[in-house]
Amino acid sequence: MAVGLNASNFAVPYESFAQCVANLLPYSFDDIAYTILAYKKNSTDLTKYSQRRLNMIGQYLQEDSDMDLVLLDGYSDSYGGRDMNKTLSVSRAVEIKNYFSEMGVAPQRIDVTGHGERRHIAPNSNEMSRAKNRRVVIRMAKP
Repeated sequence: MAVGLNASNFAVPYESFAQCVANLLPYSFDDIAYTILAYKKNSTDLTKYSQRRLNMIGQYLQEDSDMDLVLLDGYSDSYGGRDMNKTLSVSRAVEIKNYFSEMGVAPQRIDVTGHGERRHIAPNSNEMSRAKNRRVVIRMAKP
C-alpha cells in the first residue's frame, strides 16, 4: 500500500513551517550552559573564538530569556600582582554580567566571583599554558 499527498493543499502551512525552522538557532541550551571564555594577556579582551561563543550565548538569551541562574567565575594567570589579578578576574566577569543583562537576564540572577590567580587549570610555566588560566567560566541553569 502506498499513500501520497498533494502538497498544493499545504503550501501556506509548509512555508510557515520552513520559515520557523530557518529561524531556529543551530545549537541548544545544553551546548552553551557550560562555557569557558578565554582572554588575551593582561586585559579584558576576549579571544576571537570566545567572542564568537559569547555572541552565540547572547543570541540564545535573546530568544530564551528564562534563565534561573547564571554563575560567572573569573580567573587570571599568575603574572602581575595578586591584587591586580584579582581585580582583573572580577572585571572580566562583570563585563560578561553586563552583556547578559543587556540581553535580558535579570542582574539579580547573575552571580559574579573573581578568583584572581587561584585555581589554575594549567601551569604558568609558558605562554600557552598561562593562556588557559585567563578565563571566565559561565554556568547557566534554567527552571
